[in-house]
Amino acid sequence: MKLFRRDAGPGTSEHNLHVLRDEVTRLGADLGVAPDDLLAFEPRDGKPFVVVDADGLFHWRLTEGGRVLEDRTTTARRDVIAWTAGAWRTG
Repeated sequence: MKLFRRDAGPGTSEHNLHVLRDEVTRLGADLGVAPDDLLAFEPRDGKPFVVVDADGLFHWRLTEGGRVLEDRTTTARRDVIAWTAGAWRTG
């Protein structure tokens, strides 16, 4: 089974976020993850979310009570997917 589409690297385009969102949705469905537990693409408290900065870096963040608990950065969608799958296993 192919897990990821070819990683095109960084970018702030809506296309890259759309591809990432599709991959997260598909993998979440394959693993039986509830839609509310999927990675979000806007800030939310208590659950992981991803944003893209002006330089094209993905920021995988976890906040609680408005405080940043984790802020992992990468240019690769595959890293975001791996971090998200890890959160599903431990969440």
